[in-house]
Amino acid sequence: MELFTLGKKFAEICQKYVERVALQVYESDGNLRPLTYRQLWEEAVKVSGWLTSQNIKKQDRVAIILENSPHWAAVYFGIMLCGAVAVPLDPQMSKETIFTLLEDSEAKIVFINGKLKSVFNIICDGLSSLKRIVLIQSDANPDHIAPGEEKYLDFSAIINWEVKEVSFPAIELDEAASILYTSGTTAVAKGVELTHRNFSANFLSIQDLNLFSAEEFDEIFNGSQAYSIRKKIKEGSCHCLCTGDTFPSLIVRSFPLFTQG
Repeated sequence: MELFTLGKKFAEICQKYVERVALQVYESDGNLRPLTYRQLWEEAVKVSGWLTSQNIKKQDRVAIILENSPHWAAVYFGIMLCGAVAVPLDPQMSKETIFTLLEDSEAKIVFINGKLKSVFNIICDGLSSLKRIVLIQSDANPDHIAPGEEKYLDFSAIINWEVKEVSFPAIELDEAASILYTSGTTAVAKGVELTHRNFSANFLSIQDLNLFSAEEFDEIFNGSQAYSIRKKIKEGSCHCLCTGDTFPSLIVRSFPLFTQG
């Protein structure tokens, strides 16, 4: 298999496995809600189209500060499709750390969960590059956007946005895909820029080893990263997620998508 850009590979897989379940989510009531590749693709395309409408260009930075949910995946791949750079951050970070990393990354748009709105009410005016804050809220406790809070947008507006034309920019392998920040345990966290080449080479080298089944890989990688993401329940096709888990690992989350077929 040749090296690939993440958005292009995501598109190929969604087109190949249209009605196959991509993610299943444990809701708070204990029931599983499935999400197909078609549904994941449609949501990602809307995110990509909306970002483009906000004048987000190739290599602009877009941050994601969300708990574990299908929206995380849709937002991430929407960022990949429009050629921007994803900056995933842990929602459990302090407001001071969130401010520092957003300022350092020069993120122009950030997707956050509703619980962080009170934090952004405090820090958003000091973030020189930030243009919009997208709230992804639980139905149980929505935090309403008050008049005058022009920087905020509810994610439902993007989901309900009508995409008339779909076009994506050409992305090069050596263009940045993500900026990942170190834990910063002993010092200020530093951003590491990873390209599409870095990610695809990683996925392919792991696949070529044939040391583990896809399920075993999830279990081993989970332990090494200390992030919660539930093992696949269909080999090569589906992740089972628990809402409320935080900062899912990008590589674990993406691996089953990129090792099918």
